[in-house]
Amino acid sequence: MPEQVIRGMWVKMNLRRLRVSVGLAVGAFVFSAACDRAAAGVIAIPAGDPARPPTLTMYWEGAGSKALLILIPGGEGQLNLKPTQLNVGHQFYLTLKQLSQGPDPTEILDVVLFDSPERLYNSRAYPVSRATADHMSRIRSVVQFYKEKTGKPVWLMGHSNGAVSVTEYLRYETKIGLGPQIAGLIVSGARKLAYFESAPLDLPILFMSHRWDGCPNAAPDASVVNFEKVRGLNRARTSFIFIETGDPEGSQTCESGYHMYNNATREVVATLRNFIVPFDR
Repeated sequence: MPEQVIRGMWVKMNLRRLRVSVGLAVGAFVFSAACDRAAAGVIAIPAGDPARPPTLTMYWEGAGSKALLILIPGGEGQLNLKPTQLNVGHQFYLTLKQLSQGPDPTEILDVVLFDSPERLYNSRAYPVSRATADHMSRIRSVVQFYKEKTGKPVWLMGHSNGAVSVTEYLRYETKIGLGPQIAGLIVSGARKLAYFESAPLDLPILFMSHRWDGCPNAAPDASVVNFEKVRGLNRARTSFIFIETGDPEGSQTCESGYHMYNNATREVVATLRNFIVPFDR
């Protein structure tokens, strides 16, 4: 065979090998980037009826996480998320974001913030806006969406007025015969009007309040009473933790300071991880 033909065959064969090697290297890089990069952004969850606006959620994915935490916020329930947002400025929400980060993948969680499209009007009496069929069905849609999207156990956390939402959601699940859709419950800085039925429970539940919470609508003593009641009804682990660190802030005691765990990030993150993570290993 002529020498130039042999040389040409050798060049073509090595070019093929080079293409394969480059292709494998690029594929490995893309796969690694997809695995290591945690998603963050706003996801709109359909409400089931095209006439109803979707529920916007902030999703912070934790790389290698084994569970997901959904927060139902307090106040009037609105975060006013924008489609291109990657963060929520309030330090309380950034504290929860810390759960999706860290060097130990066994301690990392996905975190979701629920943004009600409608104002959940506050009231000195029981906040009935937290018990409407629309609000309950939206929580259900968000829970189901993230269960299907991630395949991870979903924990539900309600803070302040949000604690009314999550206790109402437990009643809603029972009422419509859903069966347990969530892996556990966090009742945080609870509105003192939040309550549990006197029915058996089998669900890990953590009550968490700041020792010096000055919000008159969220007296820690009321949370202790709720905890004692639930501990007697619940077959699963039931715990109460007082947050001790942090600082007061401003004059709005229900919107800042101890009630919102101001400067207590490390303790709040450790408390939530220590309760949730053992159930999801």
